Parts: sequence; C-alpha cells; structure tokens
Amino acid sequence: MAFRDDVLTLAGVEDSPAVQLEIDAALDWANEKCKTEYTESDAPAGFKKAIAVLVQSSEQSPNVTSESVAGELSVSYSEDSTATAKQYLRPYMKARFL
Repeated sequence: MAFRDDVLTLAGVEDSPAVQLEIDAALDWANEKCKTEYTESDAPAGFKKAIAVLVQSSEQSPNVTSESVAGELSVSYSEDSTATAKQYLRPYMKARFL
C-alpha cells in the first residue's frame, strides 16, 4: 500500500482534497516535531500512525477528546490535542540540546 492509502486506512477517513492537505500538513508537523526528514516512501509504520491520528483529530472539534449523550451530555476536553500523536512519534524524536 502507498503511504497515503495507509494513512487513510489507519485514520478511517475517505480520500478528499481536504484530507490530502491534512496529510501533507501532518507529515510536515511530524517531521518538524521529530527533527526528521521522512518522506512518503520511507516513513515507518509508527510515524504513519501518528499522522493518521492527526488527520482524525482534524475532523473533530478542537481539544474535544470525547462526547457522549447517555441521559445527559458529557464532553471531555484535552489540554493538548496532539498528545496521542506525540506518543506515537516518541521513538522517532531526536534529542535536542539547548
């Protein structure tokens, strides 16, 4: 499977021009965060998963981690909407010295 097909499958979203832009933005963000230069042809599976998580999160309201209506409304918010993606990227992050 190609990179974009893998990301779409992992994210559970349909292909569209907007989703393609989200994938490009997520790839750029992940490379910047990790200080890496992965391309679509050499990105490891965990890196793809992080990009899929970012694409999924773009479909949700900002900082909303869960919503439920079971007799009453309950909404949970996240301090950092990229926290899950960062966990997948952790093995690929290079050390930074200040």
